[in-house]
Amino acid sequence: MAAVLVLAGAAQALANPATNRLIADLLPPLRRAAAVGMKQSGVQFGAFAAGLLLPTLAAATSWRIALAVVSPLALIALVLALRLPPDRQPDSADKRLTLPGRPNVPARWLIVYSLGVGMALASLNTYLPLFAHEKLDFGERTSGALIAAVGAAGVLARIGWTRISGRLSDISTPLVLLAATAACFVLLMPAAEVWPPLVWAGAIGLGGSAAAANAVSMVAVVRSTSFGATGHASALVSMGFFGGFVLGPTTFGQLADSPAGYSAGWAMTGLSFAVSVLAGLQVRRTVNR
Repeated sequence: MAAVLVLAGAAQALANPATNRLIADLLPPLRRAAAVGMKQSGVQFGAFAAGLLLPTLAAATSWRIALAVVSPLALIALVLALRLPPDRQPDSADKRLTLPGRPNVPARWLIVYSLGVGMALASLNTYLPLFAHEKLDFGERTSGALIAAVGAAGVLARIGWTRISGRLSDISTPLVLLAATAACFVLLMPAAEVWPPLVWAGAIGLGGSAAAANAVSMVAVVRSTSFGATGHASALVSMGFFGGFVLGPTTFGQLADSPAGYSAGWAMTGLSFAVSVLAGLQVRRTVNR
């Protein structure tokens, strides 16, 4: 399972820089933010569909069969990728093989921002169903529906917030706002152990804020050269985000198994969003100076 997840993670990580480069090359500036939002919302739509359908399919058959259903979808994506427009022809300067340079200061802070969001969002996606099942006594299908709620809210938020951020002169404003909002919604998770319906509000709120934060960071690198060349900057920001996907669930799991339990895990999640708020403020300072 670990080996399969490594392959899937590599494919997902490679997709963001490639699709951002495609958008930057083929679309005029005024259409790029909306295109990034639609592209990024596909991830959340997948979370919605998987959270809604896979637990039911697994209960009716087995988890092996449910996971095997994903393979044909990957092949469909391969066929669609082959139908994309060809890359633009590089000029003579672009043809030279050069190693990417160090990220500039705004890009470094955006990497830190994405690391915090990635740690928190991956922890949420990984442990929210288990938390609901173990601590709130939700059934498997209801626990999976929580991830569907995160995904549905994320689809709407990514489309909406990327359109809004594309019109703003300061991209750091939605970055800070979304991370701060997500930090507030994390507080509902430990409170749900007292009143379980709060977990639904937390799931929808986090999907509408944390999931959108990553999409807005992608708009930032596509829209502005302040962070470097689109492809390279997208790769660096994705590195931070998926680095959070490695650190977040690992840390959350250790904390959840400790005597402090899930409360410590949710505290780590909120702290990760707080780090992103501070990094977003640094993005504002370094880009606008």
